[in-house]
Amino acid sequence: MLPAMQTLKFPLLAALWLLAGSPGRAAQATATAIRVTQSSAKAEAARFAAVPEAMQRFVDDQSIAGAVTLVARHDRVLALNAVGFADLATRAPMRTDALFWIASMTKPMTAVAVLMLQDEGKLSVEDPVEKYLPEFKGQWSIAESSNDRRVVKSQKV
Repeated sequence: MLPAMQTLKFPLLAALWLLAGSPGRAAQATATAIRVTQSSAKAEAARFAAVPEAMQRFVDDQSIAGAVTLVARHDRVLALNAVGFADLATRAPMRTDALFWIASMTKPMTAVAVLMLQDEGKLSVEDPVEKYLPEFKGQWSIAESSNDRRVVKSQKV
């Protein structure tokens, strides 16, 4: 659980109280909010047990030193895990509150924007890029790739 979540036992109720301006309004808003019991939250979180296992495989094959993964849904953290090392030289384990230096935020911000548009039904990540950016018409893409060969195909429309 995130540190902020540990100190505030009822974050949804507190947020609704602040937004509504009175405890009475917060109670009404809380009554209409989706409630999740602790047991159903645990069952839902168990579905994400494969996430750290998959990330650990990347650590084991030395693709990455370590990773922190977070799965959230409807303003709730379902899974928060750390695998691998924060520092390979000292073998310091990765922690869930580790800080990461990110050189550029362009790609993560673009990815979030694209996925938000997909959630709204405004685009599909399965669509060819040229559908939204006509300048990319006629591009070639990798159809198959292995260590000794790459097969490319034309994206003719």
